[in-house]
Amino acid sequence: MMNNFAKGIKSFAGHKWDTYTVWSDFVEMAAISLSNTVDIRRRDFRNVRYQAIANKYSKNELEIFSKLFADLVMDLEENPRDVLGEAFMELELGDKWKGQFFTPYSLANVMTNSILTKESIQKQVDDKGFAKVTDNSGCGGGVNMIAAFNHVRELGFNPQQMLVLEGVDIDHKACCMSYVQLALLGANAVIRQRDGLAPNSVLDIDTWFTPFYILGAWEQKQKYGIQGRAKGLDCRSDDSGQLGFVV
Repeated sequence: MMNNFAKGIKSFAGHKWDTYTVWSDFVEMAAISLSNTVDIRRRDFRNVRYQAIANKYSKNELEIFSKLFADLVMDLEENPRDVLGEAFMELELGDKWKGQFFTPYSLANVMTNSILTKESIQKQVDDKGFAKVTDNSGCGGGVNMIAAFNHVRELGFNPQQMLVLEGVDIDHKACCMSYVQLALLGANAVIRQRDGLAPNSVLDIDTWFTPFYILGAWEQKQKYGIQGRAKGLDCRSDDSGQLGFVV
């Protein structure tokens, strides 16, 4: 069954813009809107990009974008998951976006539940005051990090107080997808646009910090405290391309 957000995108598209264009513009505008509430350093140049996209649409069309954003918020509140990845596949946009396929949330949830144990999380918290999960394999819509966020909460922790998430993807729109959903979930997350599988890829093309990450001073906490020593749990692909978490 198509989620409310996907239905909204489908009903919007087709009159003036194709579905992929509407999708792509919405995701980027939503990411910029959330980022600009807290990320002062990047606000000016992101505003320029936001206006360039917004100028393509009429006032009424932009109001539809606002309704789509409300639908996304509602879908995430009712059932926290990879709503955007789910909608992307439901709208059959893979052929237009480099043949990209997004892992179903149910599969990511099974993987996360089997790998992230209460003991491993507690050990990180005991060692340095927080736990960290990193998806370097191409985070897509953020499905693995969303599953980790939900799983940590189900284990009895408060992820907003002790969990840091970091995602890496080479694709700009994928980074925006991850960022929007993790920001709306209230996660402490940073999304880095770069090739996480390249051996010498260390410089970010772009970086997105969620409001909770910035307001919680998680960049400083990881550098200077809370006893910020351990590497955290790292989710990456091994030589076979399989995604997994390693301590």
